[in-house]
Amino acid sequence: PPPELTPYQASLLRHALQALDAALAGASLRDTAEAVFGPKRVAADWFRSSPLRDQVRYLVRRGRRLMAGGYRDLLASRLGRGQR
Repeated sequence: PPPELTPYQASLLRHALQALDAALAGASLRDTAEAVFGPKRVAADWFRSSPLRDQVRYLVRRGRRLMAGGYRDLLASRLGRGQR
């Protein structure tokens, strides 16, 4: 990643790409969550109105935006500057 990305932002991008890979492979949200965060965390935090569920949905959306051209912002070193 570009040097101006924080470790948190780099981790978020990695998780978004993992979630995108899972979604494109046809994985359920729960299976995607287990792949990204591990089965223990999912077993503890997965319920209907779970913030973890919302986070996985966000990661899939973020991954799809990257796939649809948002990767250009990453390559242009602009992703870490509030552009989405």
